[in-house]
Amino acid sequence: MDTRALIAGIRGNGVNPRLITWTGNRLPKKEVNVVLKMKEHLGCEHVYMDPSLLLEHDRFNELRKAGNKATGFSRGPSRLTANMGEVVLPNEVFVRGFGGEVIRGFYNRHKSAMTGNLVKDFANLYKTSRIKEPSEAFTKFVEESTRGFLERANYDKNLFNIDIRDLLYWEQRMGMWGANMLNEMDPAIYSIVGFNSRPLYEASFGLKSNKRLGSEIMLKITAQYDKAFSEIGVVS
Repeated sequence: MDTRALIAGIRGNGVNPRLITWTGNRLPKKEVNVVLKMKEHLGCEHVYMDPSLLLEHDRFNELRKAGNKATGFSRGPSRLTANMGEVVLPNEVFVRGFGGEVIRGFYNRHKSAMTGNLVKDFANLYKTSRIKEPSEAFTKFVEESTRGFLERANYDKNLFNIDIRDLLYWEQRMGMWGANMLNEMDPAIYSIVGFNSRPLYEASFGLKSNKRLGSEIMLKITAQYDKAFSEIGVVS
């Protein structure tokens, strides 16, 4: 949904992008025909790339090593990044759908109970439900790091009417994980965040929950540029 809105906005401003679809285990079978219909509707140049394929030559392995170094060895060598190096053309920029999650309130769907203690609330959201029994040292490290960030960003004094779940996703998830993903792709292709605008985020934060939360808002954005495109594969 996020990338769909991004494509619609780019085309609405007079640019036809070259599109890529990651296939293999990254494309569910139920979405194969949806992608095909989108491709036919848009009429843009398009390429399929299967990141699960291990290309057996030196260039592929060197790109994997470079991507690993670019992320500070925090994610492991990426086949996705290395395979992108095989489909990129000179002077291209890869525009990600990143930022759409901020607009549609991705973390707000977690229904996490907020206590009002910023340090503990931030730390609990950061840990996620996957960490069942965090050690005392881990919890202490996360809470101390969170406290330092809140002080430096001035959020310990004023939240500026932003929901803490939106704030964490924007500042931590996109600021850390999202930035690291950009670094990871750099050895293969320069990439940027598609929805990277404080006025855009602020406008979305000002909407009522029933107008904003969920993927419907991205379809509405898409429809502003291309109504038919917004309706492809959508079950009412």
